[in-house]
Amino acid sequence: MKAKYIMLLLIVVVTVSCSSQRKVQTSRSNLKKIENEITGKNWNLVEMNGSAVKPDGSEPYIRFNRVDNSVSGNTGCNSFFGNFVLSEENKIKFSPLASTKIACMGKNPEEEYLNALSKTESYSIGANELIFKDISGNFVLKFQAVFSK
Repeated sequence: MKAKYIMLLLIVVVTVSCSSQRKVQTSRSNLKKIENEITGKNWNLVEMNGSAVKPDGSEPYIRFNRVDNSVSGNTGCNSFFGNFVLSEENKIKFSPLASTKIACMGKNPEEEYLNALSKTESYSIGANELIFKDISGNFVLKFQAVFSK
């Protein structure tokens, strides 16, 4: 039974990752600037819906890959992955995100974190801080940059 569940999860992952990606409608120079601002580093989740995030397990984070417009991260317990699309005026959209389904112990922001990502419409960036906002412009997530070695 467990093997069937894992196989089904792998099929979903492959389907999501192979789906066609929309082209970004931003000029190349603006897109490159935007990509350079958010890619190449992990963004640790520090605040969600106005409250500080203090996980019991792993540090929740998100990472953007400019090569294939993929996004991956960790909820504090499970890993997640999908695609993202950037457009002008700091708009960002995520494909439906897939995640592993390990049983999580203790305090974990997983469900709230994934829901907030699905509601994200725009972002602002500055001073190693990334903020996601919903369609109404309300703050939903705040991240702090962690640069790769």
